[in-house]
Amino acid sequence: MLDSLKGNEATDFLPYVLKSFARNSKSRKTYKDKDEPDIFRCLNVDEEKTKYGYLYYENNSKHSTLKEEVSFQDMHGINIIGYPGKKSLHIEVGPGSNHIIVLDQVEKEYILK
Repeated sequence: MLDSLKGNEATDFLPYVLKSFARNSKSRKTYKDKDEPDIFRCLNVDEEKTKYGYLYYENNSKHSTLKEEVSFQDMHGINIIGYPGKKSLHIEVGPGSNHIIVLDQVEKEYILK
């Protein structure tokens, strides 16, 4: 299906669809332990149906900005779409915003430590 999309439709379409999955995921975690119960994070790699995954952030707070360094140093067999060769990212998500990092599973098996 993604092969039939034109121009940047594929790069815009995939994050949009994955955000929809992430918002309804049971694996969403809150930052309640850091006194931020309205900020969420969700990591998922679908090994069975697709080769894609995501790291999704949702900030429903009114005043807090999430700032986080994410390291993929121990994650093998995964590429970060849009960040070729990168193994770490600085994430900043302001109040009322969300952000998704799309992961491409290039090998069937991967290791996340």
